[in-house]
Amino acid sequence: MSALAPTSTLQGSRYQILRALGQGSFGITYRALDTLLQRTVVIKELFPQGCVRTASAIRLPDGMAPEYFTAMLHSFVGEARALAKFSSEHVVRV
Repeated sequence: MSALAPTSTLQGSRYQILRALGQGSFGITYRALDTLLQRTVVIKELFPQGCVRTASAIRLPDGMAPEYFTAMLHSFVGEARALAKFSSEHVVRV
């Protein structure tokens, strides 16, 4: 797993990674702290299997066309948008 290290920050330090919760074939899910609202959140990162994290970027696996990754990204964002339309105590807020 090439998960972000605990204490890593995202979005201008708004979110602080607490720990990785799990990894699937398309991404990594983290428990994090929203430092502005002082609440625990879950962050899902698009990180396909075979990707490599460097100090400044994520390198795609050998043989993965950038166009394929772009299509995955559009699907990932579409999933988030669809989930954001739900309003229920049984569905995670996006």
